[in-house]
Amino acid sequence: MFGPPLPELVVAVTAVRRGSLSLAVGDSLGGSSYDLLILVVLDAVYRDGTISSAVGPAEMAWVLLSIVLVSTLILGLPRRQKHGVGNVGFETVLMLAVYAGGVGAITLS
Repeated sequence: MFGPPLPELVVAVTAVRRGSLSLAVGDSLGGSSYDLLILVVLDAVYRDGTISSAVGPAEMAWVLLSIVLVSTLILGLPRRQKHGVGNVGFETVLMLAVYAGGVGAITLS
């Protein structure tokens, strides 16, 4: 949601360099799951209703972009590619395009 913290990024890069791709993907998706758990805790301590009712349209757009990006990654996992555009898989290229388009749309609106 807020981007990968530096320790997660270091673990993911190290895992990829050692050839443990499952660890890198698990680290990234696990970190996203942990961020969602933080939202549950924040909702419990927020006193003016639910935390989702206090979220504005810009924040909801960022959440939607995050959901689309994680969904793209998960849907691309079953189809493993050995080679692709720039030596990365199709889901990575698609995620970069969606991210660039989403950031552009959110910042221009």
